[in-house]
Amino acid sequence: MPEQALASVSVDDVRDVINVSSAEVPDAKVLKMIKRAEVTFLLNNEVRNFIHERDFQLQLSSIHWLIHLSFSLILDSKQQDNEAHL
Repeated sequence: MPEQALASVSVDDVRDVINVSSAEVPDAKVLKMIKRAEVTFLLNNEVRNFIHERDFQLQLSSIHWLIHLSFSLILDSKQQDNEAHL
């Protein structure tokens, strides 16, 4: 699955949203906040992708066993019909 591109967020964008000045919150602190948000976003996406993949595998496995069971029942039924005709 291709990695999603994150929107570019500047230090000034963050300061504007939380209504603080550069004197109140230095660049290094804002950059750390941006990095934490990015890591959290990426981890959430990884977890979501993992869950979707596991759901898909479970559904595929269920379909496989339904086909296997159906095929076995058909074979058993045919075998019983053949034995009844003997």
